[in-house]
Amino acid sequence: MKPIDFQMPLPNLGDTVLFSGDFHNFQDPAIGWVTSVGETTISILTFTPSGFVQRNSVHHRADPSVLGDHGWHDLGCWDFAAGTLALRELMQPAEKSSGRNASK
Repeated sequence: MKPIDFQMPLPNLGDTVLFSGDFHNFQDPAIGWVTSVGETTISILTFTPSGFVQRNSVHHRADPSVLGDHGWHDLGCWDFAAGTLALRELMQPAEKSSGRNASK
């Protein structure tokens, strides 16, 4: 069996993310903030109607390694919140254009 080649998108500490306990459909996500980042999972402090809940070992929703019967579905999944994605895009350095053709 070939190993799965997946790179988890790397959030920053404090990034706003969405957490869902529904790994298959990502329904009813809760807002959360990244409290730690590992190689394949993150920890998230989520805000729920009953208060704050710490979620540990949460895989990204696109991570194919959670497929199978090993209990990782029970930990839920995460994805970036729209505002975080917009901010990340704004923070990327703008390409400098000199108006000249760079090819030789």
